[in-house]
Amino acid sequence: MARCFDGQRLRDARLAADIRPEQLALAVERSVFTLHAYERGLVHPPVNVLAQLAGVLGRNVDDFLVEKVAA
Repeated sequence: MARCFDGQRLRDARLAADIRPEQLALAVERSVFTLHAYERGLVHPPVNVLAQLAGVLGRNVDDFLVEKVAA
């Protein structure tokens, strides 16, 4: 089993923290467009950015990962 990034979990954490997309994007030095792409699962953030996102949201990186069964 592999662990993969889940954009919906990022979005849920951002909403739970009551942080606007613009605020989070600024905090991790990414564009709002890029942040939305992460949340939609269109793009996976690099590990260093994932760690920054987790830090800003007060979460662990593991909170944004899901188990994926290899096909």
